Amino acid sequence: MKLLHASSLLLLLGVVSAVPSGLEVRDDRDKVPITLVDQPDQSASFRCGKHTYTGSDIYQAVQYAVALQSSGQTQGAHKYPQAFNNDDYKGNKLSFPNTCPADTNRQEYPLVSSPAYNGGKNNKNYRDERVVYYNKYEDDGDGHAKVYYCGIMTHDGANTGGFLLY
Repeated sequence: MKLLHASSLLLLLGVVSAVPSGLEVRDDRDKVPITLVDQPDQSASFRCGKHTYTGSDIYQAVQYAVALQSSGQTQGAHKYPQAFNNDDYKGNKLSFPNTCPADTNRQEYPLVSSPAYNGGKNNKNYRDERVVYYNKYEDDGDGHAKVYYCGIMTHDGANTGGFLLY
């Protein structure tokens, strides 16, 4: 009888240990190519506040954000990407390129070192930096989204609620 219980317990443990734990949903949003007009050199480094990012970090953030927009989704508690169609929250004038007019197509998305911010458990405490881009929902002729790089900005060093544009 004890042998039967022991065998049953071993069988149950074998079944339970075969069940994978902690599986995460695969996310290929960062694999959808975009054409980022006026993008910074992907191998160069850019200082934004106290942090440094590569052009690749910037591209990946915009790429991920555009994929979210295309699927009607957002990430995180603040629902990024979101429109940045004004200056900053204090009304300070930010000088964006002419390809980035102040309307709801101008978007902001959190900027973190690779991989891009995805609202997941590793991105709960994203920094104060954002990438700003302009999405006219155009096609580049090769079936990829064509968006315009506007700049990177941070709250770090700005007046409370304000931004500094780099």
